[in-house]
Amino acid sequence: MVEDELFRMVTDATGLPHDAIRAELNRLLALAGIERERVTLEDLRKVLAEYVQDTLLAAKLEFSRVRTNDPSLD
Repeated sequence: MVEDELFRMVTDATGLPHDAIRAELNRLLALAGIERERVTLEDLRKVLAEYVQDTLLAAKLEFSRVRTNDPSLD
């Protein structure tokens, strides 16, 4: 199937364990209301772009919290 090929290409590209990446992609798609069987490359791009943005924001907040020792940033 096309979606399996798309998922395989993405998981291969990460170099991370396939099961972990597949589970995370499935979780992200479900949160976005996208059925895995109907996912397109554009859907996957949008979901992953949002994921990266959220991850970077969380890292920035954590860095600020640790740097300033401010628990209110939790």
